[in-house]
This record gives sequence, C-alpha cells and structure tokens, in this order.
Amino acid sequence: KKRIQSLVEDERVSRFFDDGWKVLSEREILLPTGKRERPDRVMIDERETIVMDYKFGEKKQHKYKDRVKEYLKHIKQMGYPEPKGIIWYVNQMEFVKVSI
Repeated sequence: KKRIQSLVEDERVSRFFDDGWKVLSEREILLPTGKRERPDRVMIDERETIVMDYKFGEKKQHKYKDRVKEYLKHIKQMGYPEPKGIIWYVNQMEFVKVSI
C-alpha cells in the first residue's frame, strides 16, 4: 500500500490521480469489428482525454504503443477531446507518450 501511495504521489503522475478527472478504469471499448479492448485507465476532462496503460514487466514499446494508438483512434472517433496516450512502466518509473 505504501509503494502504491508513493507512486501516485510522485510529481510526474500525481496530476493523473487528482480529482479533476472523470476516470474510467478497465472499461471496454467495442470496436466496429465486434472486438473489445480494455485500456487500463482513461481520464477525461473538458480539454483532453488521456489513456494510460500500466506495464509492470519488461519494455516492449512497439507492441504496447500500437495498442495504445488503437485505443486513441477509437476514443477520438467517439468524440472525446484531444486524446493522448501514456504507457507507464511502473517498476522503472518511466513514461512513454503516445499519439495518433
């Protein structure tokens, strides 16, 4: 519990865990193909929408970036404002920005 608390209080991520966001965790996105995708965390405010995918193991950036780009593409099609993506490698405390 202390580890998680210290992670979300870190200045690099604390803004994503404040009360200013409408948060959708593990919500399904139904794709036109009938396939369902489930981003880890989607944060929405009046200016932007951020998709955050958590990773706890090794980096496989290309694969993960492609998946987040797909999430962003569909979220944009749904009309959410300014979709942006972040892959958070939690154990390494590293962040990769993703855009479409």
